[in-house]
Amino acid sequence: MQVLKQLENYKKVWLNIWLNIWLNIWLNIWLNIWLNIWLNIWLSIWLNIWLSIWLGIWLGIWLGIWLGIWLGIWLGI
Repeated sequence: MQVLKQLENYKKVWLNIWLNIWLNIWLNIWLNIWLNIWLNIWLSIWLNIWLSIWLGIWLGIWLGIWLGIWLGIWLGI
């Protein structure tokens, strides 16, 4: 009776180990791939859009101000 309980416990332990290993491997691979792809795509798109918009706006404003000031000084206006 004791041997059967031990065998049953060993089966549970091995099943637990194998499930743990396979789930760990597959979840790691798939989450790594999908998160890498989606984060890469979305971050590149959104960072590209927002950085281009904000840099365009701020560089336009600051370059306009500073060029206006310096050209005004140099041209004596």
